[in-house]
Amino acid sequence: MVTARGVLESMAAAYGKASSYEDIGAVRVRGPKGEKTASFSVTMVRPDKLRLHVNQAVVVSDGRQLHAAILDLPNQVLCKDLPARLTLDWLCADPILRRALIGGFAGAPPQLILLLTDDPLKVLLHGVAETALLEPDRIMDRDCHRVELKWPGGTSVFWIDRETHALRRVVARGQRDDGLSLIAEFRDARLGGEVDPTAFQFATPQRAKLVEQFGRPQPEQGRIEQYPIRPVKIAERSQPKTLKLTPLWECTELKAPANVLAAEDPDGRTRLLVVDNFNSVAEVG
Repeated sequence: MVTARGVLESMAAAYGKASSYEDIGAVRVRGPKGEKTASFSVTMVRPDKLRLHVNQAVVVSDGRQLHAAILDLPNQVLCKDLPARLTLDWLCADPILRRALIGGFAGAPPQLILLLTDDPLKVLLHGVAETALLEPDRIMDRDCHRVELKWPGGTSVFWIDRETHALRRVVARGQRDDGLSLIAEFRDARLGGEVDPTAFQFATPQRAKLVEQFGRPQPEQGRIEQYPIRPVKIAERSQPKTLKLTPLWECTELKAPANVLAAEDPDGRTRLLVVDNFNSVAEVG
């Protein structure tokens, strides 16, 4: 008999034993006042070759070194020797790179959790009160199981390929019926195929400085909006505001976990806020 837990375990096992992985996709955040989209792509060949395009970040591991660049920091390239084993915690150790990687997902991208953690279901199911197997459906010409994860603040539905067990879609919604949702589409997700070796080549820009950790320059006054994640000023407000918060996504297994909340101002404006263990609040731009 097919069960929700069994489908999730088959997905985790498929990613764990896959020699390679590729996808191209997008994350869409929908709200009462419109929709925002961030694109991404992931390519991996085990054990430690990796290429990520997520939001404004490009990360490449050639099996010996990792290079990373962020569009907002054009003159810096992160360069680090790989550890004995590539893990998600190590990949997200740099706080600026971490924020760039999770900006669209407001949590670690689920395919990276499946590929780079020892116990991906422990991470994905953290805080889940209940799982349920929904009616199967079809997406991108693929028949999929659908597994619903019920959180205290909402639900997530995982669309999992019935044949390959690849994750095809994740839909997260809050409890309130206000149209807020986060939809991640993993188009062309493929486990175990051939991968072009040139995918793991990285060309350092001529004027870029190699750094061991990204450093954010102080933004010019009034230009903070150029960054994908914007600090939310709280203490400097003359009149505190009460925000209605709706959890949409939660990821607490990483060393610096993140949670995304839909925040509604008294004037009705809706924002998406990321709260992490650096005790900071940032707004998804």
